Amino acid sequence: MIAPNNPFTNPELLHPQLAADIAETEAWQAEHTIGGETIAMGGLSDVVQHELADTDSLKLSAEQMVFVENLRSQLDLSITAASLVTTELNMEPSRHYKQLEINEAKVQTEFDDKLGEWAHNGSLDWAIGYQERCGGSFTLVATPNVLASAEEIMSLAKNFGEEQPEKTYTYDRLLIEYTSEQLSGTKPDTGHSVMFSLIPSVADPNLQGTVEYQRKELYELKTDTPSLKVPSVLEAVAYWQTLRKQGDKLADSSAFEKTYILHFDLEPKTVDGVLPTSYMGGGGGPRLYGSAADRQVGARLAVG
Repeated sequence: MIAPNNPFTNPELLHPQLAADIAETEAWQAEHTIGGETIAMGGLSDVVQHELADTDSLKLSAEQMVFVENLRSQLDLSITAASLVTTELNMEPSRHYKQLEINEAKVQTEFDDKLGEWAHNGSLDWAIGYQERCGGSFTLVATPNVLASAEEIMSLAKNFGEEQPEKTYTYDRLLIEYTSEQLSGTKPDTGHSVMFSLIPSVADPNLQGTVEYQRKELYELKTDTPSLKVPSVLEAVAYWQTLRKQGDKLADSSAFEKTYILHFDLEPKTVDGVLPTSYMGGGGGPRLYGSAADRQVGARLAVG
């Protein structure tokens, strides 16, 4: 357990920018302005129907086909982001004797399999319903299916911050208390190259509350949609990279609401119950920090 002199209980100990970030987190309310982002309803490309034809005679509704076409249009940039994360991990001293590799052809096959899984288990319908209720859109994230340590993930975040208006801040003493499995959320034993997930640009207003409340809500949601989960810290960094590859500079006030994740699936490792958070600060600085479990904050789920 970490010593109790936690900066979240004494904000003046923080760098002024970090103190502002904490205040912004606490002030974040569930009422988000619903943006006008919608998926174009143009003609569906034949390739979607063709490539899904072999998944147990999968039949998609018109809404599902439009949603799937949008995901497929994101695939190349998602793979590019995953490859970048992999390259940066390979530069870490801990990886010199075990280099990672992303096989693009294999990832394409894994994506088709994942689409079939999402169609069968209700994930596509849940995501479509989420967009209708909350607005925004979903980003297809491909996270390298490897275990990364706290030090490696913090390094990824700091590398990302080199091209941002503000540098990265990380709560090192908190993050190193968690295992690679807990921070990565990946399953290398499956043999997959990447772990696919769908992360929404708008947080769910129904999840505004304490960690105890959020865990209860997620448990109930998983009854109907088992694929729902809290994105991992490694996934969050891959999400940032994917948004950047899509052209989002993550440098204005919208970046915080688009990226804030409270990793409430993890157990607190501090005596005052602080859990890891990941987000882009309002000034464009990457943050791997924390929030107390009893605070009323928003939450973001993902389809995994």
